[in-house]
Amino acid sequence: MSSAARCPARALIFCAFIATGLAFLHTSTLSLQASFWDLALARVYQSLALPFLFVTLTTAGYVGVPPDKNSEASAIINLMRNLGGSVGVAFATTELAWRTQFHHARLAEHVSRIGADAQQLVQPQHLLAAQQAVQTQAQAISYLDIFWLWGIATLCVAPIALILKNPPKGQAPHGH
Repeated sequence: MSSAARCPARALIFCAFIATGLAFLHTSTLSLQASFWDLALARVYQSLALPFLFVTLTTAGYVGVPPDKNSEASAIINLMRNLGGSVGVAFATTELAWRTQFHHARLAEHVSRIGADAQQLVQPQHLLAAQQAVQTQAQAISYLDIFWLWGIATLCVAPIALILKNPPKGQAPHGH
């Protein structure tokens, strides 16, 4: 009995979603002090599940599709993948801008206010450096928010994989 027969597509997709969600949550715990190896390990975690997710999802997309309709199925699968990626990028970019503004405002509230007398002693480049530090922190926290959000969302949609149809016994999914 082949390993593919023992592990249905929906189980692979479910596990890949869980692994991807956990990888996103792991990435959401990083900081600006993260080393190269911290970042590399986070990327490895994210990359491990991708082949199981995309290859299996693509294969599952052909379940029940007659061979003469493979071209149409392929076009629809690729359209949905591109559309989903575009919507995801647009959502993440918009959320990133909103979260950066939010965190910038919250961090700026905690920056010490300089009195009128002391302000004359502070060099403009020091104020610029403080502004850049607040902006950097706000952006970093916002990226972490996005990874956390995507992690939770991925874990929430994982159970949907369990309701996917398996190909009928003795029939392999039609591919292209």
